[in-house]
Amino acid sequence: MLADLPMVVLSEGFLQRALLDSYCTTHEVQYRKVMECNFVHMTAVAAQAGHGAATLMRSMVERQPGLVGIPFEPKEMFNFEMCWRRDRYFSKACSAFTRFAVSAGV
Repeated sequence: MLADLPMVVLSEGFLQRALLDSYCTTHEVQYRKVMECNFVHMTAVAAQAGHGAATLMRSMVERQPGLVGIPFEPKEMFNFEMCWRRDRYFSKACSAFTRFAVSAGV
């Protein structure tokens, strides 16, 4: 379905863009980039306005009226990791958040 599809894509460096490009490379498919931006909300608005399809997180699609999500098959999954610079000050608030996230299984 992605072959020659007009796409509103996020700039290189965004996770959604990396997943899209990797998926297309793996499946030997090329999309047609009609717009590229570095602001997730603008990407959603452009897709909503009919400028092209976009790859967005499900949570963004659910918050943007008028968008319909079609999941990738097979489903794309990824993990996030918390990290910080070892040589920088780590505030009490950051420490408390880290403890919370670990205890909550986030």
